[in-house]
Amino acid sequence: MHRNPQRTLFGLSLAALAAASPLPAAADMSFTFEQVGADVHMTGTGSFDVSNQGNPVSTQNFDFSITPNDPAIMVVDNDFEFYILGNIEGPASFGTGGRVAGCCVDGSLVGVLLSQGGLFVGNGYQSGQVLSTTLTFRNIQLADMGMSTGVYTWQVYDQSNKPTDKITVTVPALPVPVPEPATALLLGLGLLGLGLAARRRGGPALRSAAASSATPCRWPHRP
Repeated sequence: MHRNPQRTLFGLSLAALAAASPLPAAADMSFTFEQVGADVHMTGTGSFDVSNQGNPVSTQNFDFSITPNDPAIMVVDNDFEFYILGNIEGPASFGTGGRVAGCCVDGSLVGVLLSQGGLFVGNGYQSGQVLSTTLTFRNIQLADMGMSTGVYTWQVYDQSNKPTDKITVTVPALPVPVPEPATALLLGLGLLGLGLAARRRGGPALRSAAASSATPCRWPHRP
């Protein structure tokens, strides 16, 4: 069978172009919390597919915070774009606490309203562009932030209800408070003092009872 060389070359060119320009793939974004000394660090990394999330709205805001009981993570500053996601499904919260403000950001701007289906990214964000950010919470313990230990995952859908991204929040096991050495020493001394006081109060009565119940010694009669 005779084949047209030009048509064959044209088909190969289209195949090569399609391979070089793949469709945006589903992405994942994860947020992880960690106690680092006296501070808590939240690290976020990943990307989003916004190719079918409609047109974003350009806006301005400033918010470095998390809200466990109305799940939201906000690392936004100045100008950014806001997308209304097609849909989002997942846990109702990642803890019982309210809003906790952070102070210092290093890296990308990103925010997710997990209960309302909202996404914040920097102006000009392109699908698949890797985001990496660290938000620091100063002088606070994980146990005081109102979060619950666990791995929480939300599924994002685009405007055609097709599943795209997954968003994961990981809260590590909360440390059990350990008394400071000075506190433990004071507690020990306090218990010792209580014991000595109890002995003083009960001493005379105990000695009297012991004396009344004692059996006198009887020596064998000697002729």
